[in-house]
Amino acid sequence: MVETVRDNWSNWGLGPAPRRIFRLLQAMPGRSSGKVLAFLFAEGDSAPQLVVKMSRTPESAAGLRQEAEVLRSLEGRPGGVVGVPRILLYRPEGILVETALPGLPLSSFLSRRNYPMLAEKATSWLADFAAPDDGSREPCSGFVDRVLADFVPHFGSALDPGVLRDAEQLLARLPPLRTICEQRDFSPWNILLAPDGTLSVLDWESADLHGLPALDLIYFLTYLALYFDRALRNGRHRESFRRSLDPSSLTGGVAKRCLAWYCDKTNVPKEAVRPLRVLAWLLHSRSEYRHLTEDAGGSPDASRLRQSFFLDLLREELQSDLSTIP
Repeated sequence: MVETVRDNWSNWGLGPAPRRIFRLLQAMPGRSSGKVLAFLFAEGDSAPQLVVKMSRTPESAAGLRQEAEVLRSLEGRPGGVVGVPRILLYRPEGILVETALPGLPLSSFLSRRNYPMLAEKATSWLADFAAPDDGSREPCSGFVDRVLADFVPHFGSALDPGVLRDAEQLLARLPPLRTICEQRDFSPWNILLAPDGTLSVLDWESADLHGLPALDLIYFLTYLALYFDRALRNGRHRESFRRSLDPSSLTGGVAKRCLAWYCDKTNVPKEAVRPLRVLAWLLHSRSEYRHLTEDAGGSPDASRLRQSFFLDLLREELQSDLSTIP
């Protein structure tokens, strides 16, 4: 692979081919163990110019195929998209070469002082990414039905019937919306802040070219609050999420402002935010169910399902009287 990269270096617009190319290998931990990353440095460079992603399982190969498809589609936009990798080489057996992006993850330096600024930068990036609006709108019922068709067989046994009924009633209120490319892993660990203040977004393996607006922002604002509160470490994610729904708190106040600004910029009706937030937790429970199944070596039992992270967020959303609805 290094020789292939060297042979194509100039053709990819990276300058003269370097005499030597250095590799830094990283086997992805935990849930991403089916993938290996190789960061490629030209001789004399302090930062990588390329990233090579290599799959080790059929599932990770499918993810790389999806990432290649989405990124190639984004390259077709007039002017491209700032802050996303550029695909340089893709092989169906599970090899993807793309440009490396500058910066450090937002999760690595989040603080009370910069919390509003980082949230606003990410909101602005997503609003720009959703543009332009061609005025078309479609009913959300088909999208919702597909999500429920996955969710109910997996988690229905772990839910009080009233929770599912309340969720479905909220989802029925979704007005027609336009479809946009949804990154679907827009999280503080996948967003880099470069020295010049611009944002870059990593890992497009879960992206959907026909997603819905605001879902990425809802996911991001929730996880930004969880990181800020260190709630993923101490197990207090329900408390952190509840606080992020309260506009009188730091995280809730920022969320309310960001959601209002995003809705204004993207022409999303503000009454769609709460049902979209319910939809986000049902949608992301898909990947959690796969993980629970892997851990259990088969279908997880109801007691384990009841401890689901995204079910906790769903319950808090439906129980809370506080809301960051714009």
